[in-house]
Order: sequence, then C-alpha cells, then structure tokens
Amino acid sequence: MMTGKWDMGEKPDQDAQVRGFEMTKGLLLPGGDTHYISDKNGKVNTTLPPSYYQDLNRTSPYSESGQEVTQFPPNAYSTEYYTDSAIALLQNRDISRPFALNVAHIAPHTPWQAPPEVSAKYIETYSKGWDVLRQERFERLKASGILPVDAKLPSRPEGLRAWDSLTPTEQSVEAKRMVVYAAMIEMLDNSVGRLLNYLKTSGEYENTVILVYSDNGAESVAAALAYEPSRSATIKNFNTLEAGDFDPNKLANIGDASWYFGPNKEWAMLSNTPFNKHKVTLFDGGFHVPAFIHYPQAKVSGIKYDCMHSILDFMPTILDMADTSYPTTWNDKPLSPLPGVSMAGLFQGNFSCNADRWLTLEFEGMKAVRHAGWALSQARFDNTLHLFNLEQDPYERNDLAAQRPDKLAELFDHYQQYAEENQVVEVSGRWYPPLNTVSTATANTDAGVYGGVASNGIPLWLKAVNAKQSDILDVGGFVHIAKEHVGNPGEFFVHIKYTQSDDMPPVYFALTDQGLHKQSTAEGLPTFQAGTLPRSLPIPIYQGTLVDIPGTFEILIGYRVDDTEVLGSDPIILTVE
Repeated sequence: MMTGKWDMGEKPDQDAQVRGFEMTKGLLLPGGDTHYISDKNGKVNTTLPPSYYQDLNRTSPYSESGQEVTQFPPNAYSTEYYTDSAIALLQNRDISRPFALNVAHIAPHTPWQAPPEVSAKYIETYSKGWDVLRQERFERLKASGILPVDAKLPSRPEGLRAWDSLTPTEQSVEAKRMVVYAAMIEMLDNSVGRLLNYLKTSGEYENTVILVYSDNGAESVAAALAYEPSRSATIKNFNTLEAGDFDPNKLANIGDASWYFGPNKEWAMLSNTPFNKHKVTLFDGGFHVPAFIHYPQAKVSGIKYDCMHSILDFMPTILDMADTSYPTTWNDKPLSPLPGVSMAGLFQGNFSCNADRWLTLEFEGMKAVRHAGWALSQARFDNTLHLFNLEQDPYERNDLAAQRPDKLAELFDHYQQYAEENQVVEVSGRWYPPLNTVSTATANTDAGVYGGVASNGIPLWLKAVNAKQSDILDVGGFVHIAKEHVGNPGEFFVHIKYTQSDDMPPVYFALTDQGLHKQSTAEGLPTFQAGTLPRSLPIPIYQGTLVDIPGTFEILIGYRVDDTEVLGSDPIILTVE
C-alpha cells in the first residue's frame, strides 16, 4: 500500500498500481506540487504547467489505485491528506494478511507552505539567525553524544552571508521564511504521531516495524523557481520571497496558499549542520540523512551504533524479518541480486558490521563512493571529483584529490566497476540554465530556451570520468518548443557576435545547414531548417579550448514559425582572455 509522492512516472503503465503496490490512495504522481492540494470546494490546486496535463490527458496529478482523483476534501493540506489516506488504506485492507505501507510525505519539500497560525510560535527562535542557531545545534549534537565532545564547528562556507550582515528588514523577512519550514515539520511530526496512534488503537503497533527516514539532505533553493521555468505561468501568481516582495501586509500571512518560496543556502547550511553542501549534491549534506528504526519487540534500545547503512538495506531488512527471500526471476526473466544488507540483527543486539563495505551510487551525472572512512563526492552540474578523509575531516572541508591521486583513482575504479555492473548510462555534468526568453507568439506558456558554457575541471589522468567532456569548454543549449508549435514547419537560429577587442569591429556568425556562416553585419543572419518542429532540440555550438581566439562571444538561440512567431534568448556571454 502507498500514499504520497510517487515520482516514478505519470503514465498509466508507470503507476504504482502496476509496479508492485496493490492499493494506493492520495498518490502524487510527479515529484511535488503545492501543499494546499484543494480549494474550499475540493477542486485541485496545482503549480504544474498546462502542458503537463495536456500531455497526460489529465486534470489532476493524483491517483488512487490507478484511477485519476479529481475531487478532494475541502482545503486539503498534503501532510494531513496523506495521513488520512494512510489510515484509510489500513482500515480497508485484508486484515488476515501482513501489510507493508509506504507513506511518502512531500513536506518539507518546497514550496514552503503552512498555516500562519502554526508557524507564528517559531518567530523568536529563528530571529536569532542561522549563525547562532547553527552553533547551538552543534553544541546539542555534542551534548547528546552524537558528535565527539572535542568536535569543532566548521566555519561558514565561502560565499554565504553572515546573519549580522543583513539589514533589520532582511533579518525579519528571513526569520519569517524559516518559521514556515518549522511549521511544516511540526505538522509532519504530528501526522506521524496520529498514524502511530491508529496502529496502537487497532492493535497492530506491537507487531509493526516502523522506518522513518529522509530521502535527501536539506534543500538550498526552491527548485521550481530555479530550474523549472515551465512552471512560471502558474507560479507567477504567487507571492515569492525570491522576488524581494517584502510587503508587510503580505508577510503577515506568509506560508498560506498565496505563497510559493523555499530556502536559501544559509538556511540549508543550518539544516544540514554540520555536513557539507545540500540536496542535489553527493557530498554528505546531500545524502547523509537521519533515519529511525522502531520495533516494539526489539531486545535493545538506545544503543549508539556507528556503521554505514543505506536505504538499499531496507528491503533486505524487511524480507529478513518477514522470513522470506528475494526472487531470482520475474516473469521468467532473471533478476539482479538484491543490493544492501539486512539490519534485522540490530533488534536482537547484533551490532557487528562490515567495516570494509563499499557504498557506491550515481544520480543525474553525479558520482559518490564511501569506503573505509574515505569519500569520493561530486556536486551537481560540475564534473569535478572531490576526495575527503572522513576520519580526519568528517565535514568534508579539506579536498585531497590533488594530494592523493592514488586514493581518488582507487575509489573511482570502484565506481566504474559499479557503473558497468549496473548498466549506468553516463551523462555529462553540464547544466544549461534557463535564459530569459521573449516572444511574439500568443501562447508560448511552456516554451523556453536554455543555454550556457560548461568548463570541466577533471584532471587529465582521470578524464575517463567522462571522456567526451573532459578538459574542454562545452558551449550549447536547447530549445523547448511551445506545444502549439510542435509538428509545424519551422527553423532554428544560433547567431553569434564575436568582438576581439574594443578597437575592432565585431564579426557575426550563424550556424546553418552547411556549417558556420560569417558576415560583417548583424542584419540578415541565416537560420537552419528543422523540417517539422520537435518538442525540444539540443543545439551543440562549440567544444574545444578556445585558447587561440581571445575575445567576447555573444550567442543567441531561438526558433521561428511562419516568419512571424519568434522565441529568442538573452545572449550567452563567453569571454576568452
């Protein structure tokens, strides 16, 4: 049984109902949406763009046992709705059989939203600011025995603001940002308690293993505002702190259904104390997370246990406690062996673990390896690999990649073995940010231009990390076509203005079907034909070192339909010295 965030595909053949779950209720198909699920009439609220629903022929992102859900309780809030759904699933199950229930809350994922009456109590706490609170939390971790008593709090990472550098108005606004997050955590905590109380009243609590965990470290940005411009048509109607909207009248109701915002890197630093970085990185701040395992029949409790475990260990643990095994075939096809190790022995007092265990993973082009106190870590949109000795540097502040190439190569060799065994498709670490777009089209709500320059810092001796992208500049982008233009005849343009120096006239280039076209003026630069326009088109522009052609490049990307409708970008600026 399952309720909450699915994020494993939205098409009918990707629903949880056909992926192993017998019963689902309140299943959110995409990775997130507004926490205020419905209005006062029970109609769905959403921040997803119109194209999402058009492409899937849906009007709601929610599913129940494979069927679309279009009517909700009035003014439903995600955390309470998922808990209500979880209890309903338990009430309607076959009580003669054991159960497995996955409650995948989206709180406290952005957008940060919670009733103002819940958040108000936290204003005094967060008015202290992230620097004071970070020190206080670090001291509590030491006092609780989680960290050594002689541990030292790392300095604030470079580029992050000191709380005292903010104006009083900025401090007031930032404190209000975080009280909403605290309210979301309180509501989540209460909802977990409500579910446990149901298990107790139904007589199931004493025979239920409960696992509570976070799927990643703290966020550092409101993802939809930073990476998903296709949502701008819906999010533009919300109040956002990122827009610098400090209207006191609006701030009085911060966190209600009219708001859409998230954290910043300073608050992420606090939430991840004392770890390095944040979500969507494979530093410890990205995936070293808290987890709780509770079993009322356990013979031990309150024991400090210092072994490395992963979510990969949950399935072996569940199978072990259920006295069953993982199948070797499915639909007459062989299955890969189940990764992970069982933790069931902990409940019997067995605290031994494999100190030589390797933990290897990849996510969106990033790579991570943990072994015997060493860490290979990587950030998103950056092909650089980092190496840390966690026994001497537990908070990943001293990168040893240059000093210990032997150890970095050892860990990376293990990653390559992992990638081969798991059929990993390597992707570049580059990221093309959304460019400012303008259009004379009438309804380009889901069109966009992305582009940029990636410079890869992988050492030459390690260029096998991504051979095609190593030690070069990669200039390019892609155009996301408006839905109403897909399938129509059209043309793309990549226009480049090159200025070698201030005392020389610029030269203009255009990519065409025949290659690179050059001329002395900007007027009449040619395009290249696309035939019928696809949903999106990647546009490689340049790969190389550029060391022999100093100057400034201004690159424009876009497309045209019928010579009248144009989507273009702000320039990508590339300066070579």
